[in-house]
Amino acid sequence: MVTFSPQFRIPLAALLALILSACATRGGPVAYNQGDFHAPDPTPVVLSSDYKLSPGDEVTVQVYELHDLSGDRTVDSTGRIDMPLIGPVPANNLTAQQLGTAIGARLQEKYLQSPHVTVSLKTAVARTVTIDGSVHTPGVYNISPSTTLIQAIALARGLASQANPKRVVIFRQINGTRKAAAFDLSTIRKGLEPDPQVYPSDVIVVDGSTLSESYRNVLRSIPLAGFLLGL
Repeated sequence: MVTFSPQFRIPLAALLALILSACATRGGPVAYNQGDFHAPDPTPVVLSSDYKLSPGDEVTVQVYELHDLSGDRTVDSTGRIDMPLIGPVPANNLTAQQLGTAIGARLQEKYLQSPHVTVSLKTAVARTVTIDGSVHTPGVYNISPSTTLIQAIALARGLASQANPKRVVIFRQINGTRKAAAFDLSTIRKGLEPDPQVYPSDVIVVDGSTLSESYRNVLRSIPLAGFLLGL
């Protein structure tokens, strides 16, 4: 479930340096409509031969000389693809090659003798967020399509003892601009504010005494709920 890389702090430091510069040149945060802090821009996904499929990914299935069984399929929210004749086939956490083998085995059980099946990845959905700051286990984490801010913090084993739950900032790329919004976890947990959805490629930073003074100044320059920092 979790992929941790000690190098992930380097791009975060560069991001915060950029924010510091923008604050100095633009006079700080500007008011915004909360509805503007929506889903981010699409993020390219770096693929490898051992890439594991997950919900939202699209694959192309080819069954040799059987066009009716071939075509594009999307991994649904349950982690399966729907195939003619054999119905749903589990695809979550399989490579494209492994999925092709599974489809071939299912077809051979009842319908075909030694079917030749190939599966290739057509599009992939980015699904990781970076969580840093005053949490127990900073790192890069896989998320589901419906993960919220509270759930994301839980992936990092919750807030550290030095954390400031009243200031948790999400950095996100929207319409080609790096933007940020600050949230108060204490009011969210009490049900006084909605628990915002987080998206792949979000960077979540929790304020706290362990952060450097420059980082803390950046986080505290972003007003809570109802303001946006556009860079």
